[in-house]
Amino acid sequence: MIQPTPTSPNGRTAGRWSVLLSLAVALSAGPVIAAAPLHERIDAALDAARVAPSPGLADDSSFLRRAFLDLAGRIPSADEARAFFADSTTGKRGRLIDRLLAGPDHARHMAITFDVTWVERRSDPHVKADVWREFLRARFETNAPYTALARDVILSDGADEKDKGGAKFLLARDAEPNALTRDVSRMFLGKDVQCAQCHNHPRIDDYTMREYYGVNAFLTRTHLFRPDTKKPGVVAENPTGEADYKSVFTQAEGRSKPRLPGGGEIAEPVVAKGGEYKVKPDKKNKKLRPIPTYSRRAALAELFAKGDNLQFRRNIVNRLWAHMMGCGIVEPVDFHHSDNPPTHPELLDLLANEFAAMQFDMRAFLRELALTRAYQRGFDLPNSLAPTVIGLEKRLTSLDADYEQLSDEASKAIVAFDRFKAAEEEKQTALAKVIGGRPKLEKQVAETDKARAAAKTTADAAAKPWNENNTRLQTLAEAAAKAKQAAENLKDDKELAQAAAVFEDRRVKLAAEVAKLKAGFDAKAALLKTAEQKASAAKLALDSANARAAKLAAELKGMDSLRLAEDNRRVKAKLAANFVMQRRDTVRELVAVARLESVDADARAKVRELEVAARTNKKTVDELAARQRELSAGLPVAQGELNLVLTERAAIADALQLAEADIAQIAADLGSANVGEPSKDGDRAEALLTWKRAREGELAGLRGRTDSTRAAFLQTVRELVNLKAAIVDNDARLIEARARGPKLAENLTAASKTAAASAEKLDLARIALGDTLGARFDVGGLTPLTPEQLCWSMLEATGETAKQAKAAEAEFAKKNPLKKGAKSTPAREAERAKFVEQYVYGKLKGQEANFVSLFGSAAGSPQNAFFATPDQALFFANGGNVRGWLNPSGGNLTDRLSRLEDPGAFAEELYLSALTRRPTPAEIADLKAELAARSGDRKAVAQELAWALLTSLEFRFRH
Repeated sequence: MIQPTPTSPNGRTAGRWSVLLSLAVALSAGPVIAAAPLHERIDAALDAARVAPSPGLADDSSFLRRAFLDLAGRIPSADEARAFFADSTTGKRGRLIDRLLAGPDHARHMAITFDVTWVERRSDPHVKADVWREFLRARFETNAPYTALARDVILSDGADEKDKGGAKFLLARDAEPNALTRDVSRMFLGKDVQCAQCHNHPRIDDYTMREYYGVNAFLTRTHLFRPDTKKPGVVAENPTGEADYKSVFTQAEGRSKPRLPGGGEIAEPVVAKGGEYKVKPDKKNKKLRPIPTYSRRAALAELFAKGDNLQFRRNIVNRLWAHMMGCGIVEPVDFHHSDNPPTHPELLDLLANEFAAMQFDMRAFLRELALTRAYQRGFDLPNSLAPTVIGLEKRLTSLDADYEQLSDEASKAIVAFDRFKAAEEEKQTALAKVIGGRPKLEKQVAETDKARAAAKTTADAAAKPWNENNTRLQTLAEAAAKAKQAAENLKDDKELAQAAAVFEDRRVKLAAEVAKLKAGFDAKAALLKTAEQKASAAKLALDSANARAAKLAAELKGMDSLRLAEDNRRVKAKLAANFVMQRRDTVRELVAVARLESVDADARAKVRELEVAARTNKKTVDELAARQRELSAGLPVAQGELNLVLTERAAIADALQLAEADIAQIAADLGSANVGEPSKDGDRAEALLTWKRAREGELAGLRGRTDSTRAAFLQTVRELVNLKAAIVDNDARLIEARARGPKLAENLTAASKTAAASAEKLDLARIALGDTLGARFDVGGLTPLTPEQLCWSMLEATGETAKQAKAAEAEFAKKNPLKKGAKSTPAREAERAKFVEQYVYGKLKGQEANFVSLFGSAAGSPQNAFFATPDQALFFANGGNVRGWLNPSGGNLTDRLSRLEDPGAFAEELYLSALTRRPTPAEIADLKAELAARSGDRKAVAQELAWALLTSLEFRFRH
């Protein structure tokens, strides 16, 4: 994190965000904390920047599998897993890390890793893959410093067959300067500047043509030397060649001397003319490779060997961090720029500086990373984040304010840098024009010098006869004058007079000839003067251009350090703003997930409430329906009872009426008889009277029964009325309850849909948050196995590796027998382990090809993408490789499983071998059921279950 200036308006940002850097400063400067191991300082830096709770350390199973995959390139065997789980002593994880780093598997795995990283599975006719991998393996076996490895890769030219492997990085790209510029920048400096070859990057301000051609200047003289196309080529280099560039968009021009990002142009020796080559090219011997006296590529290799460049160090520690943690502090790892800030800037610089302090020892560095709690962390988020985000909503307001302030500072820094860059580019373009026009001026100087020399030759040729005749003329004129004087003195001497006349005549003729020669000479002298003037003007123009170029070059050189300072200020300001934005977005995401948790909890509570209501209502309906059935069943009974009462009442009424009629009749009959008097009617009267009394008694009884049946009737009627009322009431309640059912079901369905939607939204948000927090190393990462890891892990799980290892051990014992009574030494054991590893690798390396073709990315592209294809599924389902490894034989996994009678032992062996963990009780139960159902087909069951685990998602991911 870059601290803002102390003069920030509110002073808040400097105080709050400087905490993140202050820890790193304390860790590196404090006398007590500085003594702490690097892994402890790493964890302290991560803890200081954490915004989410840590899930705690992964269990032994996850850690063991993770460590083996990252440090040995394969999963552990079942026996290795058992031994680790059985170890209850403290420090066992550290001991495992040390053992894996010291083992031969580690050197092989790192060789494969760097091969894939640097060559990206390119085909190469110049260096065989095995030669290249052995070159890398040998370097990792001896724990060569990263700087030495980087130097060798850049410097190796392939001319020496004994060390040809190191040249693959260059030769896999045919030593083409632009391809090398791109990949050296990507893989050694963490900057994918490909788009800056023809113009400044359209989206990334940091990636400019100047930066591209600064690296290109080291490589622009490099080329492929292959005089015989039937044989592999080697790397060659010219002694001359400059990195000139011109933007296809702005037409801005420039020339860059060799420079690394963030640095100035390097000083170069002056090579005397004629001494450019150690080995000169030979037209006759075309197989003779030219070698320059001074090599810019060698200069680049030496800069890497020194490890002084900060971006060089940041790149490699970020890549090693990504190798262990699943993603980089800067991700993607080759996109270091101010719009893609590190998740933990202070940590990245701490790692870069500590890696340099440990002399670029990769093994020691990986050890420190593996010992961190960050590496050993689990990857499950807490069940609830609500307690985590208490108070974070208030922090969002503060973060927004901080970002606004830092963003404003970044904008000002960008404007200032753009203004400076425009002025620099103007001078660069002017210099390029001057340099571009200089050949024409040099040609003009050469041409005018040639014309001047020709004119001088012509003038000199014309001057010679003129001078010679002019000298004769002077002599003749003197002779003629003397002859004339003598003739005048001796007037009578005719011969003398004639001689004087001859002299004069010859003088006149010679004078005319001299005048003609002089005219010719003057013309030639005039041409010479013109040629001299043109030559002088051309020389003056060239001198002026040289002076102008020198002046502009000096000005640009003076601007260079200022430009770096301005650019650094711009980058720091952008990084600070983007870092705060990144932190703000993470907090915002945490708060959003916590809110979704609350919404989800409410939705689930509503579902539970409606489920209770629905169950209660259903119970009510059931009870009311049962009551209705009970009441309805009682209605006929009550009606029957009423009918019986009514029948009895009717019978009593009839009997009563008959009794009353009888009594009335008896009374009437008695009226006509004399009761008490003897007569013939006396007996009749007495009989009637007796009957009457009897009937009156019956009547009284009937009247009593009438009263009782009336009471029973009223009671039965009341009960029937009450029963009917209860039926009506119960029916109404039943109708109401039944009517509530569909509404409750509808509400429950709607609530369930709402809850399902909120749960899905929460799940997706938690997955995204897991990715975010995984990228911040607050939780462990989930990373797919590379094709090579997948291949070697399957070979390990199925027992193919163990079979070859057994054969290797027998071979080693045969070639290196121990003397009778002698004991093996640590040195012998190390030699044996190395022999076994190389033997097994040699026997099984051919299996990698299928996995690479199916699970690897396209050649020449980054190899860390995960994708699933139908071809992968068909390979597992129908391919002969995995199926063949699962045929029970030779003590392999399925052979061992088929011999285990105990289902628990069967399950443990299967799960330890494939997934490096013991099975759960549910998994054991399922397996027991399957074995019981197919007791006579144990081998087939073993094959199917092993295949299922090997092709599962759990097997394919490192977690």
